[in-house]
Amino acid sequence: KPKYLTLADKPKSIPIGIVVRCGNDYDEPITEAVTLKPGEKTPVRWFVRMLQMIRDEIGADVDAYVVSDGTKKQLMELLSMKNTHFVRPGSAICDLLTIARAKILIAAGTSTFSAWAAFLGQMSSASHPGQPLTNWGLIPERRQFIGEVDPKNPNPDFINQMKKVLLS
Repeated sequence: KPKYLTLADKPKSIPIGIVVRCGNDYDEPITEAVTLKPGEKTPVRWFVRMLQMIRDEIGADVDAYVVSDGTKKQLMELLSMKNTHFVRPGSAICDLLTIARAKILIAAGTSTFSAWAAFLGQMSSASHPGQPLTNWGLIPERRQFIGEVDPKNPNPDFINQMKKVLLS
């Protein structure tokens, strides 16, 4: 529907896109492990740490847009961060079209939704260690980073690409 294209194009720029899956089809991780197992839910805390690490690296609170099946309460820690926007147009396709416009993607690696966003957007994409988006067959057609990132010890390739994209 044309209205979904209009809604998806509403933000002028999406520096950072974030896909958080909160559905019951994922298991809660037993601990805050460095590496998650397949099928475990990516903790909201990891998204918070990733966003803060990116902002610290570039020295600015750039805008981040969050799409999720979760509630504001479930995402409160992430949504309370400065310049973080919750995208809720009421349509999965609109969410996907919006987030595919991001320059950088922070994604739930176990989510096909995240994989589609990374595929459509062909942007540098980070997922939690143990849950690579490459499991979905993604190929970096633009030589962009697609991989697992620990915000406490980030991959230098991700940092370099992220800086190049967000600081240009």
